[in-house]
Amino acid sequence: GKSSIHSKVVDLIWSSTGTVVSLYPNPVQDVLQIDLNAVKAQHTTVTISDMSGRILKQVQLASAKGMNHFDINLSEIASGLYFVQVYENDSLISASKVKKN
Repeated sequence: GKSSIHSKVVDLIWSSTGTVVSLYPNPVQDVLQIDLNAVKAQHTTVTISDMSGRILKQVQLASAKGMNHFDINLSEIASGLYFVQVYENDSLISASKVKKN
Protein backbone atom coordinates (compact mmCIF):
# COMPACT_ATOMS: atom_id res chain seq x y z
CA GLY A 1 0.00 0.00 0.00
CA LYS A 2 2.93 2.43 -0.43
CA SER A 3 3.89 4.51 -3.40
CA SER A 4 6.89 6.71 -4.01
CA ILE A 5 7.79 9.35 -6.55
CA HIS A 6 11.30 9.64 -7.92
CA SER A 7 12.30 12.93 -9.51
CA LYS A 8 15.58 11.84 -11.07
CA VAL A 9 15.63 13.00 -14.69
CA VAL A 10 18.22 11.43 -16.96
CA ASP A 11 19.16 13.02 -20.28
CA LEU A 12 20.34 10.21 -22.59
CA ILE A 13 22.14 11.10 -25.83
CA TRP A 14 23.49 8.80 -28.57
CA SER A 15 26.29 10.42 -30.55
CA SER A 16 27.01 9.73 -34.21
CA THR A 17 30.12 7.77 -33.13
CA GLY A 18 28.08 5.39 -30.96
CA THR A 19 29.04 6.91 -27.62
CA VAL A 20 26.14 7.17 -25.16
CA VAL A 21 26.05 10.10 -22.71
CA SER A 22 23.76 10.30 -19.65
CA LEU A 23 23.54 13.47 -17.52
CA TYR A 24 21.76 13.45 -14.15
CA PRO A 25 20.19 14.63 -11.91
CA ASN A 26 18.41 17.52 -13.56
CA PRO A 27 17.89 19.81 -11.72
CA VAL A 28 21.25 19.42 -9.99
CA GLN A 29 22.19 20.59 -6.50
CA ASP A 30 26.00 20.43 -6.31
CA VAL A 31 27.28 17.44 -8.32
CA LEU A 32 26.37 16.69 -11.93
CA GLN A 33 26.88 13.03 -12.75
CA ILE A 34 27.85 11.97 -16.24
CA ASP A 35 27.86 8.39 -17.49
CA LEU A 36 29.64 7.95 -20.79
CA ASN A 37 29.70 4.61 -22.59
CA ALA A 38 32.55 5.05 -25.06
CA VAL A 39 33.19 2.82 -28.07
CA LYS A 40 36.95 3.48 -27.71
CA ALA A 41 39.43 5.25 -25.41
CA GLN A 42 39.30 8.99 -25.98
CA HIS A 43 40.02 12.45 -24.67
CA THR A 44 36.80 13.90 -23.17
CA THR A 45 36.06 17.53 -22.33
CA VAL A 46 33.00 18.74 -20.38
CA THR A 47 32.15 22.45 -20.66
CA ILE A 48 29.61 24.30 -18.49
CA SER A 49 28.44 27.65 -19.91
CA ASP A 50 25.84 30.21 -19.00
CA MET A 51 23.00 31.10 -21.36
CA SER A 52 25.09 33.88 -22.97
CA GLY A 53 27.76 31.33 -23.93
CA ARG A 54 30.35 32.34 -21.33
CA ILE A 55 32.32 29.27 -20.19
CA LEU A 56 32.17 28.93 -16.40
CA LYS A 57 33.88 25.57 -16.03
CA GLN A 58 35.79 23.22 -18.29
CA VAL A 59 36.99 19.77 -17.21
CA GLN A 60 39.46 17.59 -19.15
CA LEU A 61 38.94 13.84 -18.69
CA ALA A 62 40.27 10.59 -20.09
CA SER A 63 37.63 8.02 -21.06
CA ALA A 64 38.35 4.33 -21.40
CA LYS A 65 36.49 2.01 -23.77
CA GLY A 66 33.22 1.00 -22.10
CA MET A 67 31.35 2.64 -19.23
CA ASN A 68 32.87 5.72 -17.58
CA HIS A 69 31.42 7.73 -14.69
CA PHE A 70 32.36 11.33 -13.91
CA ASP A 71 31.22 13.68 -11.13
CA ILE A 72 31.38 17.37 -11.98
CA ASN A 73 31.26 19.64 -8.92
CA LEU A 74 29.00 22.65 -9.56
CA SER A 75 28.83 23.95 -5.97
CA GLU A 76 30.73 27.14 -6.90
CA ILE A 77 28.26 27.97 -9.69
CA ALA A 78 25.16 30.08 -8.89
CA SER A 79 21.62 28.76 -9.33
CA GLY A 80 20.32 29.08 -12.88
CA LEU A 81 20.09 27.40 -16.28
CA TYR A 82 23.31 26.23 -17.97
CA PHE A 83 24.52 24.48 -21.13
CA VAL A 84 26.54 21.30 -20.66
CA GLN A 85 28.58 20.27 -23.68
CA VAL A 86 30.53 17.02 -23.91
CA TYR A 87 33.30 16.68 -26.48
CA GLU A 88 35.17 13.53 -27.47
CA ASN A 89 38.51 14.12 -29.18
CA ASP A 90 37.50 17.79 -29.74
CA SER A 91 34.19 16.90 -31.50
CA LEU A 92 30.89 17.86 -29.85
CA ILE A 93 28.87 14.73 -29.03
CA SER A 94 26.33 16.09 -26.52
CA ALA A 95 24.71 19.44 -25.71
CA SER A 96 22.11 19.68 -22.95
CA LYS A 97 20.54 22.24 -20.66
CA VAL A 98 20.84 21.67 -16.92
CA LYS A 99 19.11 23.60 -14.16
CA LYS A 100 21.16 24.26 -11.01
CA ASN A 101 19.18 24.75 -7.79
